[in-house]
Amino acid sequence: MKPKSGVVRNKRIIVLYTEDEFNRIKMLFARSVCQTMASYVRKVSLGDPVEICIRNQSFDDFVEELIPLRKEMATALKEAAAEPGLERVIRVQEDIKVIMNKILSLCMSP
Repeated sequence: MKPKSGVVRNKRIIVLYTEDEFNRIKMLFARSVCQTMASYVRKVSLGDPVEICIRNQSFDDFVEELIPLRKEMATALKEAAAEPGLERVIRVQEDIKVIMNKILSLCMSP
């Protein structure tokens, strides 16, 4: 985040935190959309609004399950290439893709 043109920041405050306090600040910073921890701390200390990114835990869980499934489907597709049931595997994979895309679009809509 670039400072506003003409604004020179040359005053400094040093604040010491315990390990737990610092970890809490890092966690809160990670949830924000601030570019740097300094900009986050500056906004919070001055009482300016901080935009927070709220994640959908069920969507995160879905994506976590989806990644291994994608890898497993790719492996199954490679192994089935020599077998006569390849067309069926491809058809099932395409059906699963369509369903996953519908679920993803529902999760991402506001």
